[in-house]
Amino acid sequence: MVTKLSFVFLKMKEHLQDWSSLWILPFLLACSVSKVQNGVTPDQDQINIRTAVTDQLGNLYFAKYSNEIIKQDPDGKQIGYFSNNQLGKIGIIDATSPLKVMVFYPDFNTGVVLDRRLLETGRFNLIDMGFGEIDLVAFSRDGTIWIFDDHEQRLYKIDQQGQIIRTGDDLRLTFNERLQPTRMIEAGEFLYLGIPGKGVLVFDLFGQYKSQVLFDDLLDFQVIQDGILIFEKADSLNEVNILTHTEKRFLIKDELRVGRILVTKQQLIHITQEAISHLPLDALNWE
Repeated sequence: MVTKLSFVFLKMKEHLQDWSSLWILPFLLACSVSKVQNGVTPDQDQINIRTAVTDQLGNLYFAKYSNEIIKQDPDGKQIGYFSNNQLGKIGIIDATSPLKVMVFYPDFNTGVVLDRRLLETGRFNLIDMGFGEIDLVAFSRDGTIWIFDDHEQRLYKIDQQGQIIRTGDDLRLTFNERLQPTRMIEAGEFLYLGIPGKGVLVFDLFGQYKSQVLFDDLLDFQVIQDGILIFEKADSLNEVNILTHTEKRFLIKDELRVGRILVTKQQLIHITQEAISHLPLDALNWE
């Protein structure tokens, strides 16, 4: 069943550029569940499910609490590894480009840039660039970086030397409150800012606010292609098309409600702190 949504829209482009699958969250292989490598202590070996993302090719990236990052191909085979224990906990993995992955460590306001094999190719420090404490960053397809400044409540787009390229508006003037976003993704022609309990804000690539998709019980979100989002709720996944203003909903089975479900082109990936499982796409029955 497809239903009309209540959207708050300013002007949106009529034609959205297809985005070849940017996906965020869990994984492993077809209906089989496997323990993710032994090592360290059980607590340290657990997966931080909020860091798990996939790239356009369906490769999976996830961090353990031991600060190890694992990259797996769509079949669950490990094809990359990175570890750093000097920069604090891993806050964000951004795999918008499979050739250039960014890992952000908020404790030290430092980003590390990795190649496709997860070998370090560079790093940047936002404090050294003149910014305060920053918790939310995202890669742009042109190689620059989006940051959300919580103190100033605005977006900045900067290069890797810290030069400001774009400055967004003070969002307090738009919403009359301080926003606390937890995820930011650039996909296609738009930048998306997810705010738990509220929904997703949509910006253009100049950092200017365009619209809001209301979802008052939002936990997290994924971008399937430009203009099509997956909204994560406690008991369902909701596919929202901001072009057609329609929604499809899938009720999550009880056994899958622990952890998260990631939707990719090839499969569904269910991830918990202890295990990763891959499921066929038809395991979801959309209403």
